[in-house]
Amino acid sequence: MEYLEKLETIEDAMAFLRAVIKFMESKETPGLYLEFINGFLEKATIPELEDDASPLLHYVVNLMKNPFIQVMVFTNPLMAIVFRETTMRYVIVRLNQMKFQRQCSQSAARDIMQAYQFSPNMRGFGWKNLVSKVSAQYADYGFNKNFMENLLDNGGALEPQKWNKLIIDWATALQRKMTSEYIDKDNSVETRSFKPDEYVFEKIERDMSNYLQSSTLSDYEANEMSLNIMHGIWSRSEYESLQPIVRRQRNYPSIVEVVNQMGRISDEEGNRKMFVVSGNTQRLNHSSGSDIEGITTSRQLTCLLPVELAFYSDEQLCDIFWHKYLHGNLQSFRYKSNIIKPTHKLFSMVHAKPKGPMVVCVDTSGSMSGEPMRIAQSLLSRVIWMANKQFRRCYLIYYSMHIKTIDIHLDRWTFDELKSVTTGGTDATEMLKEVYRLLNTDENYMSADVLWISDFLVPDVDEQLIMQMSEFRKSGTRFYGYQIGVYDTLWFSRLDKIYKCRFSEEI
Repeated sequence: MEYLEKLETIEDAMAFLRAVIKFMESKETPGLYLEFINGFLEKATIPELEDDASPLLHYVVNLMKNPFIQVMVFTNPLMAIVFRETTMRYVIVRLNQMKFQRQCSQSAARDIMQAYQFSPNMRGFGWKNLVSKVSAQYADYGFNKNFMENLLDNGGALEPQKWNKLIIDWATALQRKMTSEYIDKDNSVETRSFKPDEYVFEKIERDMSNYLQSSTLSDYEANEMSLNIMHGIWSRSEYESLQPIVRRQRNYPSIVEVVNQMGRISDEEGNRKMFVVSGNTQRLNHSSGSDIEGITTSRQLTCLLPVELAFYSDEQLCDIFWHKYLHGNLQSFRYKSNIIKPTHKLFSMVHAKPKGPMVVCVDTSGSMSGEPMRIAQSLLSRVIWMANKQFRRCYLIYYSMHIKTIDIHLDRWTFDELKSVTTGGTDATEMLKEVYRLLNTDENYMSADVLWISDFLVPDVDEQLIMQMSEFRKSGTRFYGYQIGVYDTLWFSRLDKIYKCRFSEEI
């Protein structure tokens, strides 16, 4: 945001305050910065910025224009990862700082504009408290309390010219405060500790190169995966601790196999096929004649059979009703019109290659603890490495009884979940609903493939969810499973393919 150098008139002050409020409403997200950085790394494109672009955006673009950094990232893929992760980490911290500053500044600008509209009565009785309040907040930024009290005393607050002087001085103090806080935050210990520049990247490249040349721990792919998990923060000890996870891909080659199958994007030279699809909302398949398709069990109170309503209305039997409700065992009608169909309209089959978006669901229940979770972590490290290397969308869903979602392309920029293990039971219901929501409503994931990582010791879900999966499969979506541990499961016939992984706790 570009400030006026000096606020000399009330018109200048109002223009500045309106600009503050408008600037506060602009939304710079981490996703915007990531798109710019990915475009730079993939196609060597550098965005053209407007004059009123934020200082942070100008700083990142200047990094891209630096000749040393350009040579570094285009000749060393490992440093390309470091550049993306280090720059994004700095961006996240600054955006969070700026968001708080902007909220405070927006509130202050509204207060000043509101004071400008005070009635004569409010000015006459309230000016002293107002001047004291402003002085407490802005004395360090040039607001002179004694001068303003002398100016507004003895009826001065009722004179428009003198009241305007209060507004102008208040706005000027806000302007100085905003400028000072931006500089202070940018130079804070928290920010300076990892603010990226040519010298930071040069030091990282030198230390990393010296170490990796003398190390026999891993290969180049593993180096890239490790840097992804490390969030681009180079640390020898952290790197060595990650190698047992990454190296599991050598012991379980099915990890590489399943990741290579993930995602489809239209490509004339591709050897796979995909449907061309359209639509971005859910629709109901309404039937003619009788809408009832059969009987099922569920928790849907609007579809109950009369016998269940009889249980509910009887004082002695209502406990049975609630027991069945909690376990999803209430007898209910299954209606054709309640089965949500994907809106993908099939036009034609086209050639495709595996470089499209991916949705990855990870079972984090108690049965996945130990070696199964370490295998899942290794698989995830490869998925995320693949997504970043090929600039592909990837959406992660961690689930046990509830879900946690991460779109690695947007503003949830963290890989810490790769190291975490949660415990508890398993319920795939919420996870599947989130998958269907993405496939049906998010244009970035409508053509995605889905990978489900689990031991598949997963209780069954409502039949309607299974029917929806079948509908999505008909419209071209591929559902893959990666079973860690070989167990019989009812999910074999429901997915397109389940890759099996036999494991040993001794690895």
